Amino acid sequence: MKTLLKLVAAAAILAAVAWTASYLYWHVKILGAIRTLETQSVPIVTGSGQEILAGGEAYDTLASAGCRSLPHLIAAMNSPKNPEVMSDAFHRIFAVSLPTPSTDPDVSAAMRLLAENRLSPGETAAKRQEKIDRIRAWWRASGDKFHQSWRVWSSKCLSP
Repeated sequence: MKTLLKLVAAAAILAAVAWTASYLYWHVKILGAIRTLETQSVPIVTGSGQEILAGGEAYDTLASAGCRSLPHLIAAMNSPKNPEVMSDAFHRIFAVSLPTPSTDPDVSAAMRLLAENRLSPGETAAKRQEKIDRIRAWWRASGDKFHQSWRVWSSKCLSP
């Protein structure tokens, strides 16, 4: 009986250590990628009208983190360094973090709200702040539907 309790305790400790290590790993990777993106220029629009997000490896890191990067990107949108890039990264990663096709009305409403509040380089600071405040209010109210911080093992918090 004592051996069984020791094994159960050891398994619980191992699981806690693994979860903590995974959480810290992604936290450090995501913050590093965001700091890199803050130094990038705004998205480049090609002749065909398609936007290319500058950032390379930093963007790839955020994309591989999936929904785990969303709370960090929401916080970084108000950065004076590069809010347009943070907004663009948030929108793109939010879209790829969702299951496709999605018929969920919450997802459709979120995509509409985010499209209406996308930051643009020529906006005034007041207009930009108003959009950021709307996105943050939506995230506080609905973010838990799209990302659960305890699920560090998955880049997609919503299942298809």
